[in-house]
Amino acid sequence: MSIDDAFGYWLAGFVDGEGCFVIKREPGGGRYACNFKLALRLDDASIIRDIYQRTGIGQIYLGKPRGNTQASIRWMVTNKHDCLRLIGLLQRFPLRSKKQRDFQLWVRAVTEWVGHKHGESWTVMAWLHDRLQAIRAFESTGEIPAEAEGVLQLGLGVAL
Repeated sequence: MSIDDAFGYWLAGFVDGEGCFVIKREPGGGRYACNFKLALRLDDASIIRDIYQRTGIGQIYLGKPRGNTQASIRWMVTNKHDCLRLIGLLQRFPLRSKKQRDFQLWVRAVTEWVGHKHGESWTVMAWLHDRLQAIRAFESTGEIPAEAEGVLQLGLGVAL
């Protein structure tokens, strides 16, 4: 499926903000798998449907409301073939936020997952999983960049 540039760059920006690259350990076997998800409230379903239709990748799932959450819709990429197609798409239209780090590790994990042979160790995938979790940890020095001084304000006009 051909993706035009305008949509491709828009999608990359949307993935930067809302996407989630996952390396998960499957229950009961120590095996690993990769997936990608992008979830929105159900009242934004047209966005998810458009992504799915234009890319031809993944599947759409509905989530029921729970507690204080609204019903949701998710675009999920879960099989090896579609993960590889998503990689190609996001290499053509690169991410620009810190999520690019997640993506780079996820690409390595998908490559490992696709090439994994029965009986081989999952050590590399375990390391990639742990590394992905580690780089997602919020790190802040608490310092405000000089260019932001006097711009940010809290509540009653108190400058940070």
